Amino acid sequence: MLKWLRIEWDEGPGKDVENGGPFGPYVQSQRLDLYKKYAKQLIENGDAYHCFCTDDRLKQMREEQMKAGKKTLYDRHCHKLTETEVYTRIRAGEKHVIRLFVPKGTTEVNDKLHGTVKFNHQEIDDQVLIKSDGHPTYHLANVVDDHLMEISHVIRGEEWLTSTPKHLILYKALDFAPPLYAHLPLILNPAGKKLSKREGSISIQSFKDQGIAPEALLNFVAQLGWNPSGEEESAEATEKKGPVPKYSKNLLTLEKMAELFDMENISESNGKMDLKKLYFFNEQVISKELSILSPTSGIEQADVKELISKYRSQFVQALPECKEEIESSGDRKISKILLAVRGRLKSFNDLKGFKFFFAAPDSFDLQALEKMDLQKKKNVAKDILELWKETPFADFNGTNIHKMLSEYIFAKKDSVKNEEVFHLVRLALTGKTSGVSVGDICDVIGKKEAVSRLEIWMNKL
Repeated sequence: MLKWLRIEWDEGPGKDVENGGPFGPYVQSQRLDLYKKYAKQLIENGDAYHCFCTDDRLKQMREEQMKAGKKTLYDRHCHKLTETEVYTRIRAGEKHVIRLFVPKGTTEVNDKLHGTVKFNHQEIDDQVLIKSDGHPTYHLANVVDDHLMEISHVIRGEEWLTSTPKHLILYKALDFAPPLYAHLPLILNPAGKKLSKREGSISIQSFKDQGIAPEALLNFVAQLGWNPSGEEESAEATEKKGPVPKYSKNLLTLEKMAELFDMENISESNGKMDLKKLYFFNEQVISKELSILSPTSGIEQADVKELISKYRSQFVQALPECKEEIESSGDRKISKILLAVRGRLKSFNDLKGFKFFFAAPDSFDLQALEKMDLQKKKNVAKDILELWKETPFADFNGTNIHKMLSEYIFAKKDSVKNEEVFHLVRLALTGKTSGVSVGDICDVIGKKEAVSRLEIWMNKL
């Protein structure tokens, strides 16, 4: 997914260098000896201890604490075991974990966003550091890894703020210098609840499957709770009407985000996933991308061909039933289609709505023109058909078609309305009365196909 988002990581799995970088290996299962080493050091210094309590005993302990109205914390039943007892039980193969020993006192977390937060150790549990299978929990692994990998700043969700004193206790016990912390506000769903898998699709893969472009998703996520100060609103966004201008910012590149990023501009309140904003960004990305197809764009032909190839693949994905027709369509046709639909695409999935460019409609919204009487429909369709048949193939293009229909409407102004003619023709060509310009449709499908579709529609009247 990082590759799809075009985010290049500095080190780690997938990097073409030894061990993935200077602090490898980066896979946790390959670092178990490191975690065991530091767990042993903690035990020897009295900062951790072995625990042999069974799940049943722990469950009973918690139930009793809850009945008594107490906070559910481990009761240190195993902390009193002697070294000999511990050794004997380990040798016997008894299942056990390693727990942190939280000393008396308090810990202050100096957080970039929350300021100084003080925690009383009486409220902190003796957290499990090494599980019974020998693998570390996040609490030990993140402290050891961040120290050994020389991490300077830890920026994570605010739900981890209450775990931070445990981590600082570990840093102190291991004599490590702690990093700087910043705990970010949560991201909520549109209903204002915490995101969860049960509350809809929130994975990057799901957004990719919905036809969201990487650039749009990056801008959307980056601006959840962060305001890139200094950015001017684009002219296009300023002119756009409706409820969107409040987030109508220029699309930012990753480089620009890095340049503008400042912790001071992060909101202290939780961010809400407004999917309208995501699709607005996506529409901007697609429109900007398709602008290079304009004859006046001055873009290299190789870049144009690459873009057309990309969208040909997107069309196949959206319309697999038209695969053969799409793949056999020349670059010129695909380019015409993309220019015609530019500004109508909120996601790549919207390409499904333009099947009519590759295949005649198999159904028609016949009720769409119900206010127009049958004979009038037949007369208009017959007139347009005759005009089209008389038009030379070389003159059958978008500009001439639009001019032809406009002149026909003017000549028949006492009996037909503008929308009646354009809706009728569009319905015959696409199966719908609204959408892409009739001239653009005719320009793409050509005279023969346009005449054929109009005749088929007339026969259905």
